[in-house]
Amino acid sequence: CCAAMLAAVLTRNVVRGDTEAGWLQPLVVRPIGRAPLLLARFAGAAGVCAVYVLAVYFAAVGITYWAGGWTPDRLIAPGIELAAAIVVVSAIALGGSVVLSPIANGIGTLMIFGSGLMAGLLGEIGQAIGSEKLQHLPRIAWWALPFDAFDASAPPRLTVDPPGVRTRVPHPGPVRAPPAV
Repeated sequence: CCAAMLAAVLTRNVVRGDTEAGWLQPLVVRPIGRAPLLLARFAGAAGVCAVYVLAVYFAAVGITYWAGGWTPDRLIAPGIELAAAIVVVSAIALGGSVVLSPIANGIGTLMIFGSGLMAGLLGEIGQAIGSEKLQHLPRIAWWALPFDAFDASAPPRLTVDPPGVRTRVPHPGPVRAPPAV
């Protein structure tokens, strides 16, 4: 969530704000064109956000190892997926900066990010209550909001079956009686 805020802040003023401030015209008419300028801005924002996400991820892994002596079975793939998710958010924010004012772009980017998270939450609720429609909702949202797909697929990849976790962590969701035979 903090990385999404960072992406929104870093890209909120990229095109529209630079145009209003009068900084964009001198840059675009010189040898550098619009596409390289946007690509450079995107690479900068996405790079900073991806490095931030990876730093937080590896710090969390390090703290978990220090405090509990446990490390994930798969260390690299979940970090890359989380970084890819924030790169998608950065692209959405940069695209919004072309047509929206800086404040509207930041709000819009965070609303899109929140919509993806809400779809994922509704899918988990659907799984807990056994609703096929709610379970299908995140799969539809992942086509329009792919950052949530990366974000949702990363945690299960951390481990196959950590020893002792099933005995210590209760199963989320309602407890159901076994079906009558």
